[in-house]
Formats: sequence, C-alpha cells, structure tokens
Amino acid sequence: MRIDFYPERCTGCRICEMACSIRNEGTINPSKARLRIYREAIDKFVIKICNLCGECVKVCNPKAIYIENGIFKVNDKKCTMCLECLKACPKEAIFIHKDLRYPLFCIFCGACVANCPQKALALIR
Repeated sequence: MRIDFYPERCTGCRICEMACSIRNEGTINPSKARLRIYREAIDKFVIKICNLCGECVKVCNPKAIYIENGIFKVNDKKCTMCLECLKACPKEAIFIHKDLRYPLFCIFCGACVANCPQKALALIR
C-alpha cells in the first residue's frame, strides 16, 4: 500500500493535512497531520509520508510500533517518546507534536486523498 503524490497538481493548500488531522486526531490542526506538504520552490511542493520501509519498527525498543494488517501502528501506552523511530526514518515521515505522547505517521486511512481538491494524491492498494 502507498500514497502516490502528483506534485504538478499540488497547490500547497494543505487541505490534505487538515483532513488527516481531523480523521486521526479529531481536530483541524495540520501540525497533528501524519503527512506534510512543503514548498520546495515557488510552484513546487514535496510530500513527506510513510513508505512502509520498516526502519521505525526495527529500532523501536519498547516495541510500541507494530504492524497490523500491513499498516504500521503505535501503542501509545508502550511508547517512551525516545524518538529513535524519528531518527531512523529515511523519508523524515515521522512527526512529533508537543501535545501528543506518541509519534505520528501515515496509517493510509485515505482522508488526505479523499479531500484533495486537486487530486494530487492517490491511495494505491
């Protein structure tokens, strides 16, 4: 499973981030989204999103990050916020929010894809 990004369609509106934070954290707060859109140039945007490489699972000593039905999840009761997962992620696609006691990464719920007005994202199963 993956989310494909079509940068030529992206306008940087960040509606995808808002949809993600609503679906997963119950709030309109892009800093709590599980993906990030960044402006690389005037009309060029890049995405940071999980690609299921598994590096975070390998380094998580309390075994808080686990795989369920092919998706990475986090047990917030086991997570010590050591941030080893964040350091290990080659895509820089794990995010921390000061109000949360667990790392944020894409769980492929599709909220970003469903709400992108430019169709710049596609969920590939």
